[in-house]
Amino acid sequence: MHVENNLGAARLLRVRDLGIQQPSSPETIGDLSMSRGRFVEPYQFQPKQMASIIKQLKKDGVGNDDERRTYIIALEFEIGAYLQAEPEPSPAPVAAVTPLKRDQGLDEIAQSAQTLSDLLEQAPPTARESLQENLTRSDPFGRPHQAQYLRSLQLEIQRLAEACAVEAEPTPAPVQPPVIITGTARRFIRRLAETYAECFGLEATAQQATPFVNLLELLNQTANLALPLDEQLLAEVLA
Repeated sequence: MHVENNLGAARLLRVRDLGIQQPSSPETIGDLSMSRGRFVEPYQFQPKQMASIIKQLKKDGVGNDDERRTYIIALEFEIGAYLQAEPEPSPAPVAAVTPLKRDQGLDEIAQSAQTLSDLLEQAPPTARESLQENLTRSDPFGRPHQAQYLRSLQLEIQRLAEACAVEAEPTPAPVQPPVIITGTARRFIRRLAETYAECFGLEATAQQATPFVNLLELLNQTANLALPLDEQLLAEVLA
């Protein structure tokens, strides 16, 4: 069958790209050994897994019986290569920033400080002079408190009022963390899409609830692959 020939050639090319030696016959699959690369042991679908994939492909109107069987064989090789690939380090998690909450108790301090600053600003000269004399007399080190001291004190009180009145930044709305995909997963999804096109003559698309995405979702469930299904990310991978 031309589908099987084309698919076999494409699969062999992908295996060579990985630097992996493919067994020369199906009988040698279970007895793998090292060569110039490493052998890929195909993932073995259990009967229930295989039946669920065939059922989903039929439901989506994808391929005929021969094409579906051929595609499942290809899936076993592709999943086997994916699961046996060298693990990639996970990206470091981004620490969440917790915004500061406004303390409502600061409102009273801000109001009192602003009132005191205004009173000092509006005090008549005689009151200011009396205050300077009293401050000088009560200073334990005998330091003089001149007009400049009151001015500096007023500025500090004003700064206190402004600091208490600063509005806390609004709490940002929860942001969905970006979907992270490794380079190995990207290549794997592209290979599944290429094989899908070679076997069925159909383009793999990223839209949700389309046959290819339905297949990826089913593989996540049956083979525990945890492939990302975000539509935007898949569109970028398949582009």
